[in-house]
Amino acid sequence: MSRSAECQAQASVNPAKRCDAGPVAEPEAESVLGRAVHPSTKFETPWTWSGCIIGCSYLLLLVVTAFLNATFVLWPLTLLCWTRILSIRSCRSVFRFLEDKYFAMLSGYLEFVGGVKIVMTGDEELQFDPQEHVLLICNHRSEVDWIFFWNLALRLNVHDRIRVMMKSIIRYAPGVGWTMMLLQYPYINRNWATDQDRLTKVIQSYKDVDMGTWLAMFPEGTALYDKTLKKSHKFAEKQGEARWNYVLQPRVKGFELCMDKMDPDYVVDLTVAYPELMEGVRPSPVRFVRGQFPTEVHKHVQRYHRSTLTKHKDHMGQWCVWSVIVLLECFSDEISG
Repeated sequence: MSRSAECQAQASVNPAKRCDAGPVAEPEAESVLGRAVHPSTKFETPWTWSGCIIGCSYLLLLVVTAFLNATFVLWPLTLLCWTRILSIRSCRSVFRFLEDKYFAMLSGYLEFVGGVKIVMTGDEELQFDPQEHVLLICNHRSEVDWIFFWNLALRLNVHDRIRVMMKSIIRYAPGVGWTMMLLQYPYINRNWATDQDRLTKVIQSYKDVDMGTWLAMFPEGTALYDKTLKKSHKFAEKQGEARWNYVLQPRVKGFELCMDKMDPDYVVDLTVAYPELMEGVRPSPVRFVRGQFPTEVHKHVQRYHRSTLTKHKDHMGQWCVWSVIVLLECFSDEISG
């Protein structure tokens, strides 16, 4: 049995129990795993003009179409909804139709024009009812992880209903930020006093309409960088917990709130990996603009039904720690050796 398989077997008995992965030794900066943990621009290949044209075209497609949708469709429909000329359900149905086309277009561009290959493992062929609410949790290796959610969702035919938990600064991004705000993406400030109330209201708005929603979040709260990894190590030492090198310590308050208020039919545990990280190259918005998209994005998917999580309701935070940290650490150990 492989190391990750052992971890999964332990989870079926007690998800809150950590497998015998143990804290991983600090990788040396020039080793293969060291480059994955501490990528550097010195490992990157030069950009090309043809790549820049492809990257800038993607950015224009993303921003301009979002701006046009927000200005000429989403705002007018939202006003009609506020004045009760249109029902909330009718408004959401139009939104879903537009999201279906918009995100299919962006995902297709990345794969067919940008040359990104999506590699799926785990529970690859899943079916979801249109009325089901799903909480998606994912590790956070780069600032562009969320963009590839729709490539996964497109394969599951749910790309018209994903809402990603984003930093509040994103709402001010022309076109994209406005569109996400109108589509009720939950924006957070990392201030629990205000975020708790905002998340509760947004989740309730999803449940008020008889239409399934996928809420995606990063329990780590931020992407893994040298600075954030050091902070995570200090926090772990302060709490007397193990240090991890491939993932930050999850912030479980938000996860527990989402589980409580949303009461999802399923939790989908997504692990994202980029082979280029093993070469010391980190995907980033700058590389996207240059047309240097990841050559491959690996996605490992596991689905947990509500019935399997009910018995762990009193320690969902511990379950989150297991699912985010231990499985990823075991997976990384298996890859390395």
